[in-house]
Amino acid sequence: MEIYKYYNINFNKTIILAHLVGLLFLSSFIVFLPQFLSLMKGEYAGLTLNGEIGYRYIRELIVVLIYLLFLERILLSFFYTSYIVLPIVVIVSLSVVWTIFKYQNLILIVTGLRFFEYLILMPIFVYIFKNTTRKNLFFKIVNKYIAIFLLFESVIAILEVLFVPPVLGKTIFGSRAFGTFPSPNLFGITMAILGLYFFICSKKKLFFLSIVLAILSGSRLAIMIGFFLIIINVVERVKPRFLYIYFWLIFPFVSFVAFKIFSSSYFSGRHIEKIYRLDVWSEAISNGIRNVIDFIIGWGVGLGSNTTTTLFGPGRFEGQFIADSTFIFLLGSFGILGLFFYFFSIVLTYFKGVKDTKFTFVLLLVSVPIIWFENFPANLLIVIIWACYITKYTRRIERKFYAKNLYYISNN
Repeated sequence: MEIYKYYNINFNKTIILAHLVGLLFLSSFIVFLPQFLSLMKGEYAGLTLNGEIGYRYIRELIVVLIYLLFLERILLSFFYTSYIVLPIVVIVSLSVVWTIFKYQNLILIVTGLRFFEYLILMPIFVYIFKNTTRKNLFFKIVNKYIAIFLLFESVIAILEVLFVPPVLGKTIFGSRAFGTFPSPNLFGITMAILGLYFFICSKKKLFFLSIVLAILSGSRLAIMIGFFLIIINVVERVKPRFLYIYFWLIFPFVSFVAFKIFSSSYFSGRHIEKIYRLDVWSEAISNGIRNVIDFIIGWGVGLGSNTTTTLFGPGRFEGQFIADSTFIFLLGSFGILGLFFYFFSIVLTYFKGVKDTKFTFVLLLVSVPIIWFENFPANLLIVIIWACYITKYTRRIERKFYAKNLYYISNN
């Protein structure tokens, strides 16, 4: 009877978590409501917090509720993986202390630590996914919410392409679609990550709908991800298997040609003559790194965050920059050590978890031109997919942990 109660509690928690995650997705409809309404009128409000901060609190409140619901599980997971978590905690702590010493601003630090807001949810998802029944129950509920989210966004996007003034550019299909987001790029990236999610879930119709919406956004990154997933979908069916190797040999060339095509005004809705981000990143690194400490643990937690620029304006702090890249953000906030552990986590996921080239490639690709953890709900989707892939590895860790402690108890 006690065992039944224990499992009943776990399944109830799974159901609650699934509905909270679903509500997170649906919250996207109202989080950017003021900016969405401005764009629908043909006015670009920009990525500002004016009139929007109250809506964002809805999303943060749901995340806090999830933290509280699974606090014990989060702490236990950190304990099991202390050999990975502890070095990260040390690096982050040193970076925070260095930032306080240089800038004496706690809000700046909070904007930088947002990197971990959704990553902290990963051990919760891993805990759910370790049990097949709980996992199936979770995805059965969440997928319904995501399908509603996608269908609603698709209707809005098509209306925007056909009837909204092309404030942010015009492609061969019409005005760039932005859904209920404040920017076509944010919308496109979310749709592309949704495409990856549905590709992994083997939901073909929703996968192709996501990719179509990504193309309508005019976001080059989103279109490239969609292009890659479609090619993989075709190549994985090819026999014999050795042709799969030839695909990876010619893929860099094909990607370069595709990128040039998708950068044209026909697909991106803009006239793009050069990659300005390269100049921005070079300038940010040269202005930010003044000594060895800046290089090792970063020159300021949160200095490269878009939220910092929104709150304080550009140039408020020495070394402040707009990262527009997860890699550059990590280098600025946590130094070369933080950047190393990010790569280490991705490599560990690939070799110790499920060896899936699709997720690894997309995660690395997304990390180049955007700060993905600031783009909701793309960040939540990435964390859910990532948790699926490391579940197998965490099972082995926990087995070793219990075996080691059982051996110690039996011999004492």
